[in-house]
Amino acid sequence: MPDRQDESGNSDSSFDLDQPGEPAGQRSTGRKRPVQPAGNKNPAQHAKPAKSAKKDASLYLIEGTDQGLVDNGLVDLLNRLCGEYEPSMVVEEYGGPDSEAVDVLQVAEALSTPPFLADRRIVVLRQVGRMPSADISKLVGAIDDITDGVLLVITGGDRTVPAPLRKVVGELGIIVDATSPAERQRPKWIHERISKSPLKMDSRAESWLQDRLGDDLSRLDGLLGILVATYGEGAVLSESDLEPFAGEAGVLPSWELTDAIDAGNASLAMKNLHRLIFAGEFYPLAILAILYRHYESALRVDGLALRDGSQAAEVIGVKSKFLGEKSLRLSRQLGYVGISSAISLLAQADIDLRGNTALPAITILDVLVGRLSRLRTTRPASRQNVRARRH
Repeated sequence: MPDRQDESGNSDSSFDLDQPGEPAGQRSTGRKRPVQPAGNKNPAQHAKPAKSAKKDASLYLIEGTDQGLVDNGLVDLLNRLCGEYEPSMVVEEYGGPDSEAVDVLQVAEALSTPPFLADRRIVVLRQVGRMPSADISKLVGAIDDITDGVLLVITGGDRTVPAPLRKVVGELGIIVDATSPAERQRPKWIHERISKSPLKMDSRAESWLQDRLGDDLSRLDGLLGILVATYGEGAVLSESDLEPFAGEAGVLPSWELTDAIDAGNASLAMKNLHRLIFAGEFYPLAILAILYRHYESALRVDGLALRDGSQAAEVIGVKSKFLGEKSLRLSRQLGYVGISSAISLLAQADIDLRGNTALPAITILDVLVGRLSRLRTTRPASRQNVRARRH
């Protein structure tokens, strides 16, 4: 998974929290003095501004779009920061989806009060994206008064972290990126998480697990914990060892459905359709909208003299060259007649889903996906050729 760089140029890997530095109990605020590089006899030669002193950070922000991955990142970070202490002894939590509005004055008091009965206090502030802007301003001011031995850990929740707060963390602390990895990086991400666990898996088991989890990557850490408790540390697991504990198949990204249709693989397309509906809880009309956008993009570029995906993306109105290339490839694969047939099938399915037939919705979509997958077997004419024949 790619590293995120904060505003001071420091890069922090999303879940690689075992960073070098002093034990948590010896940390200062990271703002009142720079860190002296190891072996440096003349600190003045290499001393950096206090805002770059990341090793002694007392301020952390965990952000990401998947709340499960954010929670996993929070657990990992707290385990490291708590050290030999029980979390109940040193951790104070504020906010969260089920809690009342956060009293920012209580948070400020916790940040400015020295630890008691321990050499550290860890203040956790959840769902900071839900706080009003006035409270964010007060929180930013309170960060300047963090006392020695107190650490602040912030999670953004389901909303964007306010820019002033993120800027302060970027300057004074560490931003942990808990964003779900891109599809191409997912196998590497899963492999790294497994490698850090006390277990080992063969390549076939890892591939099976990746397919089973789908987009539900937040399930991985919990599953690894169950497997360690069941088989013990050092166990080498195969696919059959994972099946009883892996649970239901997770939701897939929508392009898994359209890719299978474009490849003409009807059986895989139907399998992915069922996972989207039953695991992802997609409504039938939402599936129809996904398919309509897919073929509409191909229709927009059909018959145009486009050189590459960048030009296609500009015509479609997206920023991704990759999406432009897919639409351009589908347009050339099906041609104008094939795309028109696909849109006609979608229109009929739309009418059927709205009550034109008594068939179940899943049956209507199965038939639709099967027919769309068959369109690849023909090579109909492009829009330009159709126009030429008409003349």
